[in-house]
Amino acid sequence: MQRGSATLFQATGFRAYFKNVTILVPTSWNVTGAKAATTESFDKANIRIDNPSSNYGDNPWVRQTAGCGVPGDFMHVTPRFILDKKYSTKNWGPSEKVLVHEWGHLRWGLFDEYPIGDEITEHFYQSPTTNKIEPSRCNINVQGRMLHQRTNAPCKMDPVTSLPEPDCRYYPDGRQTKASSSFMYTQFLPSVTTFCDDDEFGIDSVHNYEAPSQHNRLCAGKSAWGVMRDHVDFKGQNPAADGKAINTSVTFNVVQRQESRVVLVIDVSGSMGNNNYYIKVNAAARRYLLYTAPDGASVGLVKYSSTATILTTSLRKINSSADRKDLAKLVPLERQGATAIGRGLLAAKKLLEENNNQTQGSRVVLLTDGVETTNPKVAIVKPQLLAAGINIDTVLLSNNADPVLISLAASTGGLSFFASGENLSTSLDDAFTTSERVRISDPRKIPITIESRAVAVEEESEEFYDVIIDKSLGFNTTFTFSWIIGSQLNISLTESDGKVNTAVLENENKAAAFRCSGECSTGKWKVRIQNPTNTTVNVIYQVESTARVVNTPTQDSSSNTNSDDEDMLPITVRTLIVNEEPDFNTTDAEPVSVFATVNRGYSPVIGAKVVATIEYPGSYSKSELEMRDDGAGADIVKGDGTYSAYIMNSQTKGLHTISVKVLSTSDTNVKKVTVYSSAGAISEPGEPINSQAVKLIPTDKFQRFSLAGLIDVKSVAPPNKDFHAPSRILDLEVTEASYDGSRVTLEWTAVGDDLDSGTASYYELWKADSHKVFYKAKENATKVEDADIISGSLSSPSPAYTREKLVLNIQDRDDISVYAIIAKDDAGNAGQLSNIVSVKLVYVPPTEQNSFNTGLIVGVVLGSVGAVIIIVTLIYCACKGVGCFKSVGKKNYQV
Repeated sequence: MQRGSATLFQATGFRAYFKNVTILVPTSWNVTGAKAATTESFDKANIRIDNPSSNYGDNPWVRQTAGCGVPGDFMHVTPRFILDKKYSTKNWGPSEKVLVHEWGHLRWGLFDEYPIGDEITEHFYQSPTTNKIEPSRCNINVQGRMLHQRTNAPCKMDPVTSLPEPDCRYYPDGRQTKASSSFMYTQFLPSVTTFCDDDEFGIDSVHNYEAPSQHNRLCAGKSAWGVMRDHVDFKGQNPAADGKAINTSVTFNVVQRQESRVVLVIDVSGSMGNNNYYIKVNAAARRYLLYTAPDGASVGLVKYSSTATILTTSLRKINSSADRKDLAKLVPLERQGATAIGRGLLAAKKLLEENNNQTQGSRVVLLTDGVETTNPKVAIVKPQLLAAGINIDTVLLSNNADPVLISLAASTGGLSFFASGENLSTSLDDAFTTSERVRISDPRKIPITIESRAVAVEEESEEFYDVIIDKSLGFNTTFTFSWIIGSQLNISLTESDGKVNTAVLENENKAAAFRCSGECSTGKWKVRIQNPTNTTVNVIYQVESTARVVNTPTQDSSSNTNSDDEDMLPITVRTLIVNEEPDFNTTDAEPVSVFATVNRGYSPVIGAKVVATIEYPGSYSKSELEMRDDGAGADIVKGDGTYSAYIMNSQTKGLHTISVKVLSTSDTNVKKVTVYSSAGAISEPGEPINSQAVKLIPTDKFQRFSLAGLIDVKSVAPPNKDFHAPSRILDLEVTEASYDGSRVTLEWTAVGDDLDSGTASYYELWKADSHKVFYKAKENATKVEDADIISGSLSSPSPAYTREKLVLNIQDRDDISVYAIIAKDDAGNAGQLSNIVSVKLVYVPPTEQNSFNTGLIVGVVLGSVGAVIIIVTLIYCACKGVGCFKSVGKKNYQV
């Protein structure tokens, strides 16, 4: 990390380096001097040190969910990569340079500039600049050799694509000394010291926008520096510093999660009588105390209206069901007076400080329905809360709740939730569950929500619901039920083998639960809810379970990864919302992007049914949105287990809750991708590079639920307004180039009328003699007319996500043609220009073999002053905490 800081400083033109690194160690470790963790958790970590996965092995990698310029989710490295320097240096080059490469992904949203071996990225392309076949690389002057990756023989031409054969690869020459870029291409080269830039005079680092790399495809040809300059780290406020005058040393802090210490701060003001909020909060808080709060947690209660009252004389530790029931009895059920949020927060702070307890890393869950009306205001008490290191989660119960509470949560490392309080909403209970779940430091012990549902059971009737407990779960499984109106319900749960269990009534017959001690049976459970009363009862039920098998610790870090271990891990869902404060009533309205990454371990789960539910404020209903993993629209990579969707408008402005449900289908599989080396790893001629072996493993039937978060809609678009153009086409590709037939076949995935929804009105396909025309002078491009089309249509697009195919007649077979496409809607809105492809028809004699030579690269020095300080959270999940790690050999690499 120390060397990485200095390397980063140089790579960014003396602008950025690492200043503070916080390491979170497992709770089971005995570490002298470790401080209490505050906001740090495994789930929030910038860098994870964790088991090698069957897909990536010991290769460092970053999960990137969203598009260009959007930070990645986390960086993953293995213990062997860190501890075995000889091994990591041999395969990836100096670890500090690998760190800078991955930081480009993680912090600045850069993508790889080498071919990644997927279905879209080509290894070679026809260059209009050099008028020959070039390997895909950031700087066109990088020297190397084109060889067959298995035989080490010169490459042959492929008559179908007019490019080198599928097994042809490019091997950069490690002895070149003039190449200074790029970290996103070949960071292992000794001469590489910076990122590619747009400066055409710096030929050793100038960006090659012709290359069909993932970075060019997703970033529309912008260089790495072109993307980085738009980031807050560099945008207009970070001139270069004198490299010799800056100390780039890193300060390390070691922290450790303590047992949960939480105070519930509950609004009991008069407005809580609206919509029966006070009753619903009482029910949800009791459910949390009875079933969700972890054993060993210390819990306190505070109520507030005009004043604040501490309901527990001190924090009470949960050691038994009796402790839970005693705490549940203290939850207030009242509503009167004003709203003194600041007083409630100060009372919670006082409770946490009793007996000289440290407040660092403790948590407050604040619930309120309105705006504060009594001093001291939140703005006044906020500095005290920040100094105390208290995480504050805010649960907003109506659209009238004070928006200042969202920023309070964010600044203290907490979360914000919107709970509409509607009768058939689970959002209030989901907020309590999520608040607890994200604080658990061991990811393999996090309770997984299988189901969260609100149902209406009519008078003197019964309802049946199926719940699937898959084989990876079943440990400490809990079924919980709660309702606020009515009396005793009869609830039974039938296991897959026919055994019938009865849920135990609690909370004055307004809650019930069934908990498996140890392991539950797997398969389909049938829930029966019988309502013997003469009143319809709204019931909220949730099902949670933890992993059946936790990896066994081992000290053998040199052995291969046992994929069977990963196969026993539970399927998880990780959600992300981009653009949390949308303004839909503007001509340049940005949609909300919702992402759900479904994994087993770190392997993607594909072919699942994933649905986002948007819950509107007030009396408005819910709506559902299908999420897709098709590599189009909001989704940037097909088949990577990340399902995506756009929200383009709303029924009303204000706070919305978004949740995600995942269901298996007959097509659901775990995708195991073995990558045999890559351009990001050091490979010698004759070694496979960027080849993939894909294995699909069917999953058991399963279901999952995840609360994604909230959005705050600033305005909505009128029904007659069409602000959204079709999405940018991301996967235009040449699938055939026939010299004999004088034709070229182009394929892409259709987009919609509004982004990825509906059907576009028509396409415009443009042709030029160079990539530069599209980037610098698009008016010089030529529109492809119907007379040039052999088959397919530009005037009749297919519905979004359909595969499109167009066959073109080529007049001059000796020219290189460059193509790009846009989609337009019926309002004339035009999508952005697609990725760009180039093609030349080449005659390939049946026995011809061609070998190729390439040039060398050179690099640029970026002038600068000043340095941005980057704070990193490094999470170490190793032996005694999560289990030690098994490693793999050199077959699995993908930087």
